Amino acid sequence: MSLGEDAARAAVAVAVVLLPASMRERYSEQWRADLRDAEEAGVRRSQIAWGSLAFAATVTRIPIESGASRPVELVHKRERLASGLALGTALVSVTHFGSIVGFGWTVGFGPLGFLLAFSSILMTGYLSLAPIAAIVMVTVTRGVAPRVRWAVWLLVLASLAHLAQVVVDSGVAVENVYQTRGTAIYGFAVVMIVVATVILAKHFRSRETAQTKRPVAAVAGALVIGGGIVLGLANLIALHDLQRIVGSGYVAEIAATDAADAAELAAGLAVGERAAVVAIVIWVVAGLVGVTALVIVGFARGSTVLDAIARPAAVLCVLVVAHASVTTYMQLLSVGGASMFLPPDLLLMIGRWGLIAIALATIGGVRLRRSRASLPGVSASGV
Repeated sequence: MSLGEDAARAAVAVAVVLLPASMRERYSEQWRADLRDAEEAGVRRSQIAWGSLAFAATVTRIPIESGASRPVELVHKRERLASGLALGTALVSVTHFGSIVGFGWTVGFGPLGFLLAFSSILMTGYLSLAPIAAIVMVTVTRGVAPRVRWAVWLLVLASLAHLAQVVVDSGVAVENVYQTRGTAIYGFAVVMIVVATVILAKHFRSRETAQTKRPVAAVAGALVIGGGIVLGLANLIALHDLQRIVGSGYVAEIAATDAADAAELAAGLAVGERAAVVAIVIWVVAGLVGVTALVIVGFARGSTVLDAIARPAAVLCVLVVAHASVTTYMQLLSVGGASMFLPPDLLLMIGRWGLIAIALATIGGVRLRRSRASLPGVSASGV
């Protein structure tokens, strides 16, 4: 079976999961048969895959409205789903600031390289379809609150940050890839995400029922994140030490032929080492701030079970993406490669998919199965 066939089958499997529970069996059989007979029918499997994903993203959620308004509960569900799709896409877009430079650590690494390549294909498809589905939902559904519509549009604009940065910086010579006219767009995107999230939080919180304080869950989440900080710090320190050893050896090699060049290189590496230490410290401090905020919120305010799980998961995903970004930055400052037990490419994949899942589960109200627990204001029926 070729890579294309595997990708098409996986895309169809994802589309089946995204369908309403009552439709999964029917369309699963239909799409699998279409894939099986695609070659005979002269149809490309990629067309079937894209078609299934597009159908799953829009079915029963964005039909053209009739003269009558939709039921309030249905409108609310669409508001949430559109918001979740747009928020997840926007969050992933701004994470590209930390991966402006890539070194392809996992290229050619067998199954891991294949997994990351396949994940990249799925991510591209999702990031292309999700904003479109979100805009269509809040546009054609009557009764959507104007502030929700504005918030979704803000998030969709923020989701274009990475594309805009690439276009603005294309063909432009820069001294620092992290400080360009294009990268400034990420800052505007973050502001739009914050504003939109506040708007959505206020809108959906007005429907909330009584909540319970969950300090034990907050402390447990903080401990998990603390363990992640220790693991990540160990990885960063080990990488820093290895790069320093490699750099010292390179300076010694240059010094054997040209002392002046060796001195200049040593000075440059010293500056890079200090910058790397600052980056590591910032990452650790950000993690500790996240842990502290998580504990304070757990003791100070109520939450649903989903919120209690989603908060530490979101902090962990942000730290995972930030760790990958710091690792990339350190590699950019060094003169040689060094092995690491937490590859940035893998961390980015985990962190980005995690942020998407959290946005869909919390703001979007998406469920993969029926559950008695539900988000406030949303019924517990499966999606």
